[in-house]
Amino acid sequence: MYVVDADAAASSSTTFGEPSIVINPADPHQIAITRFASAGSAWNNTADLLYSTDGGITWTDEAAIPVPPGVANTSGGPCDQTIDYGRNGTLYGTFLTCPPGTVQVVSGSTTDPTQASSWRWNNPTPTTTQLTSNTRTNTDQPWLIVNRDPTTASQDDVYVGFQDFNATATQPHDRVAVSRGASPVDFPVANDQPVGIGALQDGINGGLRLAPDPRNGTMYALYQEGGSNTASQPQPVTIRLNRSTDGGANWTLDSNTSGITVATVSSDQGNQGFKFGGVSALIGGVHHAAVDPGNGDVFVAYGVDVSGTNQIRMRRLTDNGAGSLNVGAEVNVSTSTDAVLPSVAVLGDGTVGVLYLTSEGDNASGFPTFSAHLARSADHGATFTDTVLQTYTTQVGTAGPPRERLFGDFQQLKAVTSANTSALGVGGHNVDAA
Repeated sequence: MYVVDADAAASSSTTFGEPSIVINPADPHQIAITRFASAGSAWNNTADLLYSTDGGITWTDEAAIPVPPGVANTSGGPCDQTIDYGRNGTLYGTFLTCPPGTVQVVSGSTTDPTQASSWRWNNPTPTTTQLTSNTRTNTDQPWLIVNRDPTTASQDDVYVGFQDFNATATQPHDRVAVSRGASPVDFPVANDQPVGIGALQDGINGGLRLAPDPRNGTMYALYQEGGSNTASQPQPVTIRLNRSTDGGANWTLDSNTSGITVATVSSDQGNQGFKFGGVSALIGGVHHAAVDPGNGDVFVAYGVDVSGTNQIRMRRLTDNGAGSLNVGAEVNVSTSTDAVLPSVAVLGDGTVGVLYLTSEGDNASGFPTFSAHLARSADHGATFTDTVLQTYTTQVGTAGPPRERLFGDFQQLKAVTSANTSALGVGGHNVDAA
């Protein structure tokens, strides 16, 4: 096993957030990272990604993602973005356009992350690009995952989850669009289905996340609902898990089209009442899930309020033999009770990893200090051992506005197992690093 720390990939003094990291299963030495630059990226021209061909030892900044033709509001973007590899080494990415105006999702792919000319959008005409979000014009947090097709084992399907804020007046729909074995990716309207109704109360986001079962093509969708619609803390939320076993055509778990309840908890989040470390409003970055590729167990991590800040906890869900899942006991992942942004991955040998951040308070000069942790379990999530990957102090004080979001909505931990390598890829945060 080796661990790749995305902090090592920084090549400037720009503040970056929401890193997405992927390891090529066809060649685990190839690793790609996208991230949300504080000052915006260069989608007026060509957006960049970080790329390594030596397992994360060295990195190059590649201008690799061209502007999608005919798509509005690309200037200053892309905004939210996530990437994943297919089994044949194709790199897929989904991207959010930026406000003001319409905010939509567009997805594409490349076989060479070093060349913008290799990038492929779905272009019905030379001046138009298919939108993954179809006609929806107020979307958020696209989350892309590649999984094998449930019927044709050799085929890869590309899933993109996103939130539709205009679905109702007060409650957004969490939706998942699917491109089934298509090149370039193709997301027809018929392959776009709701998986639940997420939270949007006082700045609390549903935080839709996807988790694949590579054994059989099953896909899981995790999200939260609830919130008190006030700025008070903590907020009451319900963490829910839904499932598709037919390539995203239908979503149901335990005969419920909204899935099952994993946990009902109080957590500290929302853009008016809670700022992690004094510098990052937490708007839905409190949960994540992954599937054990050996036996199909589902591991869900989430944040629970303890005296005004969050502790990272986990539940293991196992097959109940009757078409649903048994929800296991709650286990502490972090010893710290001031922790956020969990991301879960499981290796082929069953090792469970959880990446998360903790606040360490302010230094003598009044600047916040944080640590990135990797907790690992060798007993199916019953107990964890913790490693501090890096501790760093920001160059940003705590006097920012309520919606200041130094770390954004997520960070990523990815696992890949090949014949010769088991690897965890850590997409961590780099704040004003030289």
